[in-house]
Amino acid sequence: YEIIPLKENFDSEKRKDLTSVPLNDFTIPENSFLVVDKNNELEIFHMKDFPEYGFLPDHDQKRRIIKLFSDKKAASTFCKKNQKFIKVPNGKVFGLVSPFLLEKGISRIIFDENLLSIQ
Repeated sequence: YEIIPLKENFDSEKRKDLTSVPLNDFTIPENSFLVVDKNNELEIFHMKDFPEYGFLPDHDQKRRIIKLFSDKKAASTFCKKNQKFIKVPNGKVFGLVSPFLLEKGISRIIFDENLLSIQ
C-alpha cells in the first residue's frame, strides 16, 4: 500500500520539546550512578554528544546535560579512561540541587532512556 504524503505545512521552528519530562514528574530510583571525571567533578555533556537526540533543533543540541544510569554495568561501559562513575544513594538529591545545576548551565538529565528537564 502506498501512503499519500500530507500536504500540510509544518513549522518545525516552533515545535515544542515533547521529548523531555520535567524532573519533578519523574522519580529517580534510590540507587543511581553518575558519570564524573577523575577529580570527582561533574562530567558535563552536550545534547549533540548523543545521536539518539539528533532530531532536536540546534538550540537544544547546545544544551548542557549530565548522564545518570540505573545500573553499575551500564555506567562502567559508558565511561571513558578519564571518567568514572559514583553511586548516588538518594535520587531525590537531583531535585534539591536543581537550582545549582541550572546555575552551571545544566538544563537536562539523561537517565537511561529518559530525557529529564530541570526547571
